[in-house]
Amino acid sequence: MTVLVVEPLKAPYLKTISGELKSLQKEVGGLIDATYPFEDRVAVVLNDEGKLNGLMPNRGLYNNDGNLYDIIAGTFLVVGLAEESFCSLSEEMAAKYMEKYKTPEMMVCINGQLGMLPVPEEWIKGNIQIDKKSKGGKKQEKKSRKRSRADEER
Repeated sequence: MTVLVVEPLKAPYLKTISGELKSLQKEVGGLIDATYPFEDRVAVVLNDEGKLNGLMPNRGLYNNDGNLYDIIAGTFLVVGLAEESFCSLSEEMAAKYMEKYKTPEMMVCINGQLGMLPVPEEWIKGNIQIDKKSKGGKKQEKKSRKRSRADEER
């Protein structure tokens, strides 16, 4: 069965799994639950205890007005729906949900309200550059020099 895997702070990707309960549990890291937040014939399979176990917030679920109503914690899957079970995503649904979840999100609290914000690509790749003209850059340069002098004296 082909599913879309959505991990925290990562772009989604397609994966082929057996579709048995154990393979679904392995992908989400625990007991599974399913939610059906979309009109399409797809389900979101997630770790049933993700929030209780303190898994990292992953992506938000939004209503038709774009308002956040829930946050999925931990890795989740987007799977197709057959009559009485899960099935492979169609190519069309895979492309649609790959696009929907392509941008990782992070949970924030602003004025007492929880929300989700897109994570800048630089944060994900670990390519954050410190401007050497900024205070932060100068402080780091000074610390480096102090360490070097201390090492020389030894």
